[in-house]
Amino acid sequence: MSVWTFERVKGPVAARQDWHCMRCGKNTHGACDHSTHHRQLRRHADPDVRDCPANLIRLCGSGTTGCHGWVHAHPYEAWRNGWMVPMGMDPLSTPVRDWDGRWRLLDPVSPIMHPVPAMDLLAWQAEIEKHIEAKKGNLK
Repeated sequence: MSVWTFERVKGPVAARQDWHCMRCGKNTHGACDHSTHHRQLRRHADPDVRDCPANLIRLCGSGTTGCHGWVHAHPYEAWRNGWMVPMGMDPLSTPVRDWDGRWRLLDPVSPIMHPVPAMDLLAWQAEIEKHIEAKKGNLK
């Protein structure tokens, strides 16, 4: 059973991003137009990881509006930027691109973001492109 609960973690996740939308940087503090997004969708995520800080980001909008809606409507681009994590990949080792273009690795146990070394980022980007090609059916 996971030690994380969505309700307990979403506040620290918002504070980790200084209350900004991870994709566009919009300040969402006090705004009603925001949501906490599961990078790996709840139905696909391992229950022990589903609500941990590394699998959650704050986005403006809902699942159908704002950046949250955009992320769900554009899964391949969302995967390339770490805003979504496809099934079969680990949210704990998937970096995310923030609103300033910086790549961050989200801490699995606390709401902290760590810089991603360039070599790790290049390896991850190659892996995600293979995953996208396989999903599109272009990998033989």
